[in-house]
Amino acid sequence: MKINRHLKYLGLAAVALLLASATSPSQAQFLTGSQTNSFPNLGNTSNFTMPSWIYWYNIPGGNTPMTCNVSLSADNDVATSGCLEVDTPFLTVSNSQNLIMYWLTNSDTYNYNGQLYINLELYTNITVKCLVPQGIPPGPDGNFATVQWGYVSGGNWSSQSFGVSTEIPAAASNGWVTLVCPINHALPGLSTCSGLTFNIQAYGGYPQGVNFTNYYDDLVINLSPAPPPGPPTVLPLTQATPGLNLTATSPSGQYNRYNVLTALPTGNSFVGQPSVTYAWTNIAWPGTNTANSWQQQLFFVAGTGGNAPGNPGPYDSACDWNFAHILWFTVGANADGTAYLQMRCKTNGPGGNGMLFNTTPPTYSGGSSDWPVEPLAQVPATSPLGVFSVTFVNNNNITITTPGGSTNITIDPAWTALFADPMTLALGDQPNAANGYGQTEVISGFGVTGNSVPFSDNFTTDAQLNTNLWRVLAGDPNGVNLVPPGSVFWLTWTLPDDGFSPQTAGTLTGGPLSWVGLSGTVILNNNNHSTVVPQSALQGVKQNFFRLIQRTFNGLQVLLPGETAAPGTPTGKTGTPTVQDTTDLCNVTVNAVDTNGWYVVPGVIDSITITSSDGAAILPTPAALVNSTGTYQILFQTDGTNTVTATDTSVTPNISGTSSIVTVSN
Repeated sequence: MKINRHLKYLGLAAVALLLASATSPSQAQFLTGSQTNSFPNLGNTSNFTMPSWIYWYNIPGGNTPMTCNVSLSADNDVATSGCLEVDTPFLTVSNSQNLIMYWLTNSDTYNYNGQLYINLELYTNITVKCLVPQGIPPGPDGNFATVQWGYVSGGNWSSQSFGVSTEIPAAASNGWVTLVCPINHALPGLSTCSGLTFNIQAYGGYPQGVNFTNYYDDLVINLSPAPPPGPPTVLPLTQATPGLNLTATSPSGQYNRYNVLTALPTGNSFVGQPSVTYAWTNIAWPGTNTANSWQQQLFFVAGTGGNAPGNPGPYDSACDWNFAHILWFTVGANADGTAYLQMRCKTNGPGGNGMLFNTTPPTYSGGSSDWPVEPLAQVPATSPLGVFSVTFVNNNNITITTPGGSTNITIDPAWTALFADPMTLALGDQPNAANGYGQTEVISGFGVTGNSVPFSDNFTTDAQLNTNLWRVLAGDPNGVNLVPPGSVFWLTWTLPDDGFSPQTAGTLTGGPLSWVGLSGTVILNNNNHSTVVPQSALQGVKQNFFRLIQRTFNGLQVLLPGETAAPGTPTGKTGTPTVQDTTDLCNVTVNAVDTNGWYVVPGVIDSITITSSDGAAILPTPAALVNSTGTYQILFQTDGTNTVTATDTSVTPNISGTSSIVTVSN
């Protein structure tokens, strides 16, 4: 089946969009129908651990097995089933810890068991019953902790969020309550779900020292009566702007920080230096509908509270909250197109941000009464575009400069002394409102002068993010992208798109081999997928065509030493097999491919049998492909010319492929 959609663009180049789709056979075992887990007791009369239910990380973490409580059941059927017991010790000062418990959809046999998949595109929602024992105190709002729902796709053992948070209500202490997670079919990877995850959070002050115990039973994945979703739709091309692109990619993540951080926490500080300037240039800004909500930020991060003093780790994307000392410079836009740069400061305040937003004049009687009114300064700008800079003339005199504005501010040198190395710079943005989802700001460059290790980075000339200078730390890393020079478009399409990949051609009449795959990184942006199209990928002079194609596994490619895969060519490979002898093992590579272009089709894990025209050859035992590719060793025994054949016997009819002729000689 092919579905064609054409859209014409005039201007620098005429562009058309083409979508092609085809049915892809399943290459793994899939569950069908609605699925229910009532936590059977398996004949046990006392509590026991379940290998596929684990505390994934944080509390207590370490893949610790979870417990099936055989004395409690939502359906009062303890003779045959129990329930899942979850123990969460909220013992830290910040009370912002969490745990992730993990469930697989197949038999409860071992951690990260991916034997069976379930296609969540065919399902409506997930429900589970929850009970909290009496005597467990609620949180400040009268309810209990929050459950965030997620899933695992294929063999990628990391949780992807459904974007759904469900509060455990106070009524859960009086009896079983049902929690519901609707399934958003626009999410990626749903068709190859190998497990569900549950993230129990207690942000906002759950009572310290409480071991929060609760129970779950009758977990159901409900089959949808509706037909499965159709193929993805290609959306209009948008212009790509080379530079550091910071995009609010995550719906429901209005407070996500999208930051790049200096790679090292040393050499960045202004303390003890005569004059240090931090400067950056904005060349693109979100639409005016984000006025007074979208913020660009430069954080100076120091003190304790996160991964290490002054050095945020992978769980410190909210470094402005986690760390004790923060200097915060914020660029925002007004509705009339003008802008401003604000300065705020936090000292000795890990695990909070109250000082950054304080509006009460200080009384200097101790504690928060000593906080200054924030912001400490606000400098007007004619536009959010242009050069912004902050200069520390010395430890307490600061000059803030914007396009069209400048001011000097003096602050307590005892504060600024806290920002000696180790100190990390974090440059990024935060949408703060739903109207920012999918929107982007672009920074062309950033530099520091006068410090002990000065540097300057022109993002518009970088081919990729310079990891000697920067590292990504974001609520959603999809939102941080270095768009290289020569990039002309963002190609975007809807989800689900499992098995689809983008291609371009200069004509529609050149045949299947005229299409060239786009190999750029694909990001998840606002429930769509996007990739950058470079000028070098365009095949036509005045017009180009784009399509998404879903490859079908219909052949096996067998490569011998001396040969290299070359998808998109008539034979799918280049090179000539090297001569083999009868004393050395020969490595044979097998790829699961679509023979219409010889492209590898991802996700095939079938067992492959190797045979040879050399009847005396010593052959490997059958073994499964790993994500559509496998390497097998054969020892030839007969001089002359021989071939190797790979066969997938798990499908009917069998799929096979035969190698080029190889010469064997002693």
